[in-house]
Amino acid sequence: MFCAAFFSGGGLLYLLLLLIDPYDAARFPNFGIVGVDDHNPRMANVSRGRGRDARFDAAIFGNSTGQLIDPHRLNASTGLSFTQLTIPGTGPREQLAVLHWVTSRHPRAEALVLVIDDSWCSPNPTPALQ
Repeated sequence: MFCAAFFSGGGLLYLLLLLIDPYDAARFPNFGIVGVDDHNPRMANVSRGRGRDARFDAAIFGNSTGQLIDPHRLNASTGLSFTQLTIPGTGPREQLAVLHWVTSRHPRAEALVLVIDDSWCSPNPTPALQ
């Protein structure tokens, strides 16, 4: 009886998490809750729709080095619709993971700006996670 209650409760909790979609990943239909109230760019960039939103056809990637790049000025200069997807404190592996995630959802991205710093200059082919 305990196992049945435990596993059915866990299954219901899992189903509820899929339906609520707390990180707004849009893998499954949900209750229409859009966005995450998270000011940490590691989570918020996914949720803001910026990685998934069709309004954007260009993106800026990197760490805090690239945060000063103003996407609105790039929009005006290029005619594209840029979004800022920089995440402070990340290294090449994390930045490439975000880049891959966005390009898998935007196969026709018009421009990708990758801001690199010293962490990219490593003889190690698999840099450590930051």
